[in-house]
Amino acid sequence: MLHAGILLMMTLADLGQSRPVAKKAAPKAPMTAAKKAPVMAPLTLPTAAVSSGPNQWTHTDAQGKEWIYRQGPFGLTRMAKTAPVVTESRLHEGISVVEQGDQVQFSRQGPFGLTSWTKKMDDVNEVERMAIEKSRAAKSKQ
Repeated sequence: MLHAGILLMMTLADLGQSRPVAKKAAPKAPMTAAKKAPVMAPLTLPTAAVSSGPNQWTHTDAQGKEWIYRQGPFGLTRMAKTAPVVTESRLHEGISVVEQGDQVQFSRQGPFGLTSWTKKMDDVNEVERMAIEKSRAAKSKQ
């Protein structure tokens, strides 16, 4: 009974509040054909497209431009195929090299201090080999 009384008082208090008078909105002008956004047809996969992986196809259009089509979670997408950019690796930069016979000592300054390691000349990887070559070139210039 107590809950019903509280509910009744809350309802009466809500109804007793003054409500602001709503302003009447000005009528909008009807949209003309020029103002409507153009509707684009959904992208479809060309019949001559060749599969180049899972959910991926390549296609060359009539103008000779190559396109990559991918099926993603939001539909089919298309992007122009570009040549891969080949850049020179810069991983060898910052490595100092000291050759000691058939062994090479490397050191590099890292975020937690100086890191040093030693390897035999036969066991060096590509980055270390590049650091050795750069070190030899710098010594020959001096």
